[in-house]
Amino acid sequence: MANDLLVNIVSPSGSIFSGTASAVIAPGSIGEMTLLPKHAPLLSSLAQGKITLMGTNNTKSVFEINSGFLEISNDKLTILVEDVL
Repeated sequence: MANDLLVNIVSPSGSIFSGTASAVIAPGSIGEMTLLPKHAPLLSSLAQGKITLMGTNNTKSVFEINSGFLEISNDKLTILVEDVL
């Protein structure tokens, strides 16, 4: 877990995902971004697209969103979305 991100995806209706990932690919409003452990602190808006979580055991989870925001700091990634499609 030392090389993982703690990821929380939340909508107004509640928690959508809570767990760890080795990498997260997200649709930033100015382009796709990849977030890895030890990423610099960042706050960004999200565009319509897919959030892809890469698990440590080669698993992949994909969530399609309309828009949202993310914040990453100290290997903790919080993604706020209106809804998952």
